[in-house]
Amino acid sequence: MPTVRSVMSRCVQTIHRDTYVSEVAGIFDVERIGAAPLVSEGGDTVGIITKSDITRFDYVGGDPYTARAWEIANPEPSTIEASAPLEQAARMMSEDRIHHLIVVEGDAIVGILSSLDFVTLFAEGAE
Repeated sequence: MPTVRSVMSRCVQTIHRDTYVSEVAGIFDVERIGAAPLVSEGGDTVGIITKSDITRFDYVGGDPYTARAWEIANPEPSTIEASAPLEQAARMMSEDRIHHLIVVEGDAIVGILSSLDFVTLFAEGAE
């Protein structure tokens, strides 16, 4: 059975919690990502911010040049161990209606798993 490690993205862009929302949007565009773990000054994971968070914030008229990432991010991100079965990750994402899981080994972030990773896996298997 495939594990989370086998399909996760290993290059994880973290965002400092005090980064302006406008800067986060720019990072997402340049790096072509849809989510990033939020970290504190000490490097601890303190949340996750997604393109959806930014879109919702923009929709309600928020100012991305004054708001900080921590103000719109989810402070309780879902995590999964890299060694977990892929089926467990899919179940978590489906039940919680989320598109990203932070992948960890112990307390360390080692990757991020997105719903697009599942699409890619399916598409490659269909070839």
